[in-house]
Amino acid sequence: MTGMNNKNIVPIYGISGGLLLVCIDNLLMRFGFLLQSYNYSITGFLGQVVDSIFRELCVFILGVYFGILVPWIFSKKNKDFVPYVVVVGLIAGGLIGFILSLFVSRATYRIFTAMPILVMVISWGLMGLCAYWGGRYACRWEVKQPLLPKRRFFIAVVGIIIFGSPLFLTIKRTDFPGQKASISVRHEWAIKKFKSFYTDAIKYLNTSNVLREHIGDIVEIGPTIGQNSVGSSPGEVLGQFTLETVGKKGKVIATVNFTDFSNKTIYSGNISFNNQVIQLEEQTEDLPEGE
Repeated sequence: MTGMNNKNIVPIYGISGGLLLVCIDNLLMRFGFLLQSYNYSITGFLGQVVDSIFRELCVFILGVYFGILVPWIFSKKNKDFVPYVVVVGLIAGGLIGFILSLFVSRATYRIFTAMPILVMVISWGLMGLCAYWGGRYACRWEVKQPLLPKRRFFIAVVGIIIFGSPLFLTIKRTDFPGQKASISVRHEWAIKKFKSFYTDAIKYLNTSNVLREHIGDIVEIGPTIGQNSVGSSPGEVLGQFTLETVGKKGKVIATVNFTDFSNKTIYSGNISFNNQVIQLEEQTEDLPEGE
């Protein structure tokens, strides 16, 4: 059996499709066409890692399905493999390969401790090989194929919906009340959401001489459209707030950035005033030991 209908090639189409779609997804995210936004939220390093792995896995599985559709759609046989079954077989084989690679990595780490890349290559190669044979085994189950192109197209679309729907779980939803809400409502939301991270940012603005020169003492303040998030990673916490700031003499949009590490918090920021970006003073707050 030759050509695209060769069942030895079908799993390769699937794996190639998965890797290709992951690469495309990463490129689109890198250039800003797709966003994995953690805005209006507090996220930890572990949470972001888990979210990223889950998203990559969903994209890969969808790409596997796209790759397997290619030989299936153009097949002219009366009986052929079932794309859904091949995807499940391929992913199951990959999962078995992942479990085996954990044992292999642990067993070979001491041997190849100076060559961690070799351990990684062995592990990934084992996963790829098991995924291939899982998909190849699933190709053995054949059913009568619909001859009408419309029916094949319908089956293909149903599969895209099934394998693509988990991606909707990676879309981050926000409870931010929106820019049209009153500034007091947005302020109360930020206090509940960000707690001391937000109130400490306001304290920083209240002590800024540059801000006071332009708008006077702060009367009202609240987050607006823009970056409003706090993220933690091992050893540090990073945050940024975009705040609509109303003073006795005027109103500006203030941006506050902070970095918390080693019992020390560094604040910096800027304001947008008369189409100009004006930098605020940098401040360092030393925290008592143990906080």
